[in-house]
Amino acid sequence: RDPATALGPLVTRDAVARAREAVAGALVRGARELARSTGPPDHLPEDAFFPAVLLTDVHPDDPLRTEELFAPVVSLDRVADDQAAWTAADAGGYGLSAAVHTRDPERAALAPDRFRAGIVAVNRRGDAVDLEAPFGGMRASGNGHPEGGEYVYSSLTRLQAGYGAVDERA
Repeated sequence: RDPATALGPLVTRDAVARAREAVAGALVRGARELARSTGPPDHLPEDAFFPAVLLTDVHPDDPLRTEELFAPVVSLDRVADDQAAWTAADAGGYGLSAAVHTRDPERAALAPDRFRAGIVAVNRRGDAVDLEAPFGGMRASGNGHPEGGEYVYSSLTRLQAGYGAVDERA
């Protein structure tokens, strides 16, 4: 809600429509909206923008949680214990990135083993990629090829072997 924060447009107007439908559907199915940012900046048309939305009580099987939305929508959950937190955070079929925020060094050390994700961030955003480190999404996320670091070459090239010789007598 900080007026200095500016959100830009989503990638397409269809993405805006999908975000609206996903949030509206989650609310109909029992989710509660905790906060919503203001409307679009003056230079953006309404149909190109979706506000940041914070929800709670989103059912674990709700499409808002099980599908990749690519919109500024977050679900906040209360869990009983660490195991419930790990299970909830790693649910679904995607594994592009994950993040855990903690002051406990033991919990921080567990994070890479608890998430099935291409990036596991501790006390930083899960999408903050170090381009010198290898990265590849897991499960239904990513493009199936590791990239970054030394893997960048294989993600940007096509290996091909050629065999044979030229017989000048032919």
